Amino acid sequence: MRTEDVVREVDAGWGAPCDGCAKALVGQEVVLSLLMGFRTTPRCADCLSQITGRAREAFLKDARARLRALDCYRAGWEHADRRQAAAGEAPALGTLVDDDPDFASAAVPAADAPQPTVSTPPDADTLLDMGEMSCGDLALKLRKELLGLQPGTVVEVVALDIAAPEDLPAWCQLTGHQMLHMEHPHYWIQRRTDS
Repeated sequence: MRTEDVVREVDAGWGAPCDGCAKALVGQEVVLSLLMGFRTTPRCADCLSQITGRAREAFLKDARARLRALDCYRAGWEHADRRQAAAGEAPALGTLVDDDPDFASAAVPAADAPQPTVSTPPDADTLLDMGEMSCGDLALKLRKELLGLQPGTVVEVVALDIAAPEDLPAWCQLTGHQMLHMEHPHYWIQRRTDS
């Protein structure tokens, strides 16, 4: 997605009901929903963390670290922070700025970056050609496609977008799917085994 698209989605989705619990969304939750592929069914932070099977604070800490490395999403989050500040409110889900003591680095440390787990391409059960879809649309389509597959299924994804080498491993880590191997534009992802 382009930065202006993320900002537009933040403004349009602010106050919309969470598709999981009907709570009114704030801008940062719209950004998280876009990142995780819930563009058409946005979720609050609590529902997103439940979907990943992770504790809310651990999920948010990891998500904020990933967002700093993705320019368009970072810009959307910062837009939401500014909008809340203008209304006299504190950022709902924390900030991404360098002076935040929990998130001092502006980029994801190399040691913390998600790494593929196998050195050679595994056999895939199915192939998904995503063409030149960019990160937001790619995450949405990939999430929908994986939902229709059995847990543990290995999918070879073809994604031509130049940001895919950063976006797809980060998306896998946030959603609980496993990046097995990657050789741009090919990515082997194993669907979560727990649901």
